[in-house]
Amino acid sequence: MCLKILKACRKSVNSGGKLLVVDNVIHPGNDFSPGKFLDLQMLIFPGGRDRSEKQFRQLFAAASWQLSRIIPTAAPESLVEGVPA
Repeated sequence: MCLKILKACRKSVNSGGKLLVVDNVIHPGNDFSPGKFLDLQMLIFPGGRDRSEKQFRQLFAAASWQLSRIIPTAAPESLVEGVPA
């Protein structure tokens, strides 16, 4: 479903536009983070998941976006920014 939404967004934005996704980004390593705990909870539900930076890059690329940066926030969620590929 995410890929379908991202493709629709890509069709609707001009070449100078940007995409902002607010989501948890799973950091590598074994240190605790709220996003990792939430990811475990989401695995219980069909289709639910959080993604690592690498997974966001792959998902964006499949929808003709390029991940340009990840902006951490004070909350557990980050802003994942994409530009047209």
